[in-house]
Amino acid sequence: MKALWSWKSWAVTRRHAFVYLRNWKTAFIPPAMEPVVFFLAFGLGLAGYVETLSWEGKPIAYGNYVAGGIIAYTGFGTAFYEALYGAYVRMFYQKTWDGILGTQVELEHIVWAEILWAGLRATMNGIVVCAVLAVFHLLGLIDIHLNMLVVMPLLTFVSGCAFAAFGMIFTAIVPAIDHMNYPVFL
Repeated sequence: MKALWSWKSWAVTRRHAFVYLRNWKTAFIPPAMEPVVFFLAFGLGLAGYVETLSWEGKPIAYGNYVAGGIIAYTGFGTAFYEALYGAYVRMFYQKTWDGILGTQVELEHIVWAEILWAGLRATMNGIVVCAVLAVFHLLGLIDIHLNMLVVMPLLTFVSGCAFAAFGMIFTAIVPAIDHMNYPVFL
């Protein structure tokens, strides 16, 4: 846990951010738009075919029901896949970890940096989803509490780090990238 707060972990995280910012259009827009398309398809598209849901005797619109799931999916899906595939590619194919380990950074710092970076990626995508949901709320398409959307980035970061740690376990133990199908379908 001490390595989490080390400058070495944050330096590797910063390195990932610089690489990400160099390719931000292809690295940010498609993954951030995936949950938006999911919400349009499932939250608004299927809403006409689903009866009103009820929770504790109160009716809930289907779009409101799906909105929470899309935020949760963004938080865990982005982080899990970043830690699973992104970290594996940096470790095995790009040999980025080997280059970093040639400095004073140790393996525990790289692992924490991968977890932090995956949590930050989940947070960035979660903010986009929350912004889109806020726009849908303002357009009257869904009825959500906007003050809850302010808390979502923090919750997305925490859950993202948790699922990134889970993804890093598989990154550490799978013998080849072909075996990544096991945790994905788990």
